[in-house]
Amino acid sequence: MGRYEEAISDFNKSLEIVPNNEISLNHRAISYRMMGRYEESLADLNRSLVIDPNNASTLYLRGITYKKMGRYEESLAELNRSLVIDPNNATVLNCRGVTYQMLGSYKKSLADYNESLEINPNYLQAINNRGVAYQDIGRYEESLTVFNKSLEIDPNDAAVLSNRGFTYKTMGRYEESLADLNKSLEIDPNNALTLNISGTLYQQMGRHKEALSDLNKSYEIKANSTNESYLRQKIKILRTISDNLDHIHQNYVHGEFHSGNILMISTRESVNIPYDIGDKLALVSLNLGDKISIEPKISDLGLSRKINETTANKKICGEVSSSAPEVLLGKQPTRESDIYCLGIIMSEVSTGKPPFENISRTTISLEIDIYNGLRPEFASGTPDVYIKLAKQRMDNDPMKRPTAKIVYEQLQEWEIILNKELNELNEEQIQIRNQFLEADKIISSTSNTSLKKNIKMLRIFVNLLTKLKFQKYLSK
Repeated sequence: MGRYEEAISDFNKSLEIVPNNEISLNHRAISYRMMGRYEESLADLNRSLVIDPNNASTLYLRGITYKKMGRYEESLAELNRSLVIDPNNATVLNCRGVTYQMLGSYKKSLADYNESLEINPNYLQAINNRGVAYQDIGRYEESLTVFNKSLEIDPNDAAVLSNRGFTYKTMGRYEESLADLNKSLEIDPNNALTLNISGTLYQQMGRHKEALSDLNKSYEIKANSTNESYLRQKIKILRTISDNLDHIHQNYVHGEFHSGNILMISTRESVNIPYDIGDKLALVSLNLGDKISIEPKISDLGLSRKINETTANKKICGEVSSSAPEVLLGKQPTRESDIYCLGIIMSEVSTGKPPFENISRTTISLEIDIYNGLRPEFASGTPDVYIKLAKQRMDNDPMKRPTAKIVYEQLQEWEIILNKELNELNEEQIQIRNQFLEADKIISSTSNTSLKKNIKMLRIFVNLLTKLKFQKYLSK
């Protein structure tokens, strides 16, 4: 991460000398993107395209950034423009294929991978992506053929071996699957995803002790190997949710926004791996043959409406505990009431628990108390700046609640503070950083206790499977 900061510093100096240098703008945009600072990346690419609107490479970079933000339609538009200018670019075709795949357009996705491979027959990334696309639509024999070709070029590609192992497993060819997964783990022994596939395979084969061993390793690696702090992960999730909501608020009001309508998804057909959310053990989706990446996406837009539309239906459709006071009084949901719900989600992210979980009240009593100022609690050690921002979101006066974009920018600023070296921060930023680091000590201690409980739960579960001779995937 420090290298990206240094690169940005160098590009800043270059742009002070030549403000309209496209190369420096594009490379700084790449550095911002690699750090997850997508808005800044877009800003640089927008500047670059003002200078040269028909630069195919810049359009491609903007397409990638939109894809990273989950804005796939916009990504597709940029990649299409890039390919009009440079139609034989195998890299851009491959990227557009991935975007089509994310949108569920598998026929178009496969067409792009095939065209990319006509231009560059040994393009391993496109070969592997084509194999995963065939997996997605259940064409397993074709998927195997593609992975076989990839492994002829590079027999020791751990990701492709893992993907082929997963395909064999899906087809019921367990011994071949196990051979691929074992070879993949010889090359990359600490790959949490491959260990998870191996663990679930052992379960299906009735080898429950080996299943437990691999699933435990997978979970422990996931829990212990990340370079991100617990709160930094949570800030990143909240930043992405805020960006999603800001995108919706350009034209719409969600109207039924709560944590149950946020999906934690990956970018491809996936397998399940244990992931700790609060004090619970959940199974979430992770990419096949790609970097582990879990991103939140706002869903359930069935009751959304355009900003200036009204509706006769004033019934509360969402959770009372997540509803804004004015909505509880029967007013129309607005962007401001969506923002209130974002504050509720922020408290849930802090505690890992639903709002008002420990309060025993009737629905009507809870509605009255919320209108009179009752708000959910935050976990011990939560930074003051975090609590302040969440409470601003939950202000009784809708006009005092910050917009989704302002919330996004504040969360992004905290991310930047946590990513920078201490000598790059001013006194106020150091205080904010220290609050988050101190909170991490408390959360880390709690999470380690939860980890031990979760592993114990897994052990009990697998022992039960052994007694019952019952083979199946781990489920929710």
